[in-house]
Order: sequence, then C-alpha cells, then structure tokens
Amino acid sequence: MLSIRERVLQAFFDRFAGLSAYPLKKRMPNWLIDPGELPALIQIDGGSEPLGGDDASSGYGDIVRIQLRVTVIAGLRGETTDDLGADLSAARADILVAATGDPTLGGLASNVRWDGDEDPVPLVETGAPPHAVFGINFLVIYQEAADDPFSST
Repeated sequence: MLSIRERVLQAFFDRFAGLSAYPLKKRMPNWLIDPGELPALIQIDGGSEPLGGDDASSGYGDIVRIQLRVTVIAGLRGETTDDLGADLSAARADILVAATGDPTLGGLASNVRWDGDEDPVPLVETGAPPHAVFGINFLVIYQEAADDPFSST
C-alpha cells in the first residue's frame, strides 16, 4: 500500500507523461545527467510540513493539511545559444500548464501552485551543443491523518 504522500508525488509526476518533447522523465535521481540525454524532465521530491495556524487541520481533529515542495528540473539542448532562451521559456510554459492543469491531482490534493523558478544554469562542454538546466518549484497541498500516513480521512 502506498502512502498518501507517495500517491500525491506519483500523480504529480504523471502530469508530465503527455509532454513528448521530453523523452527522458525521471523522479528523484541525481539531476546531473549526461547532456546526451537531453531534453529531460526530472522531478525532485522535496520536504513537507503541516500548514500552521487555522490551516493546520481541516476541522476533523486528526486530519492534517500538508504543504509539499516539489521541483521539476528541465534540461534542454538548443541548436544555438540564441535558441536556448526561447526554448527555456517554452519549457517553463509546458511544465506550468501540465503541473497546474488539475490542481487536485485527481482528487488527491487540494491545490498545486507555482512557487518560483530557479535561475538557469548553462552547461558548458567542449564540442557539445548549447544546453542548460533550470528548476521550477511547486507547492502541493494535501491532507492525511495525523497518525496514519496511508489515510486521508
């Protein structure tokens, strides 16, 4: 049986299945991949914390609302350095639309929201085409029982 957290993370990752421009999609690996594998999307499962104050529970006593951090790393390869900027912007748009298209992740979450971008990191390798990586951060809000990570009720 999968925990609620794992089901949420897998549902989030599944949102990118339709992005055919990125044949390599992985979860939680070392994101420093071989430039020959680009373009690629890498999901980094982040930490989580209970929402504080009035948002800490849904009113059912033992149900905790949780904020989970997830970063999607996009690795791209351009034909020229001039193309790379526009390619990064297009990738960001594709990822945002896919990630937030169903903010409930099929009923597992109450919200998915964008939480900022990381600065692109150009990767320089002699003789290789221009390539870069950047991260897009998201917050996923879901709930689980305080004493049972396998239950949301």
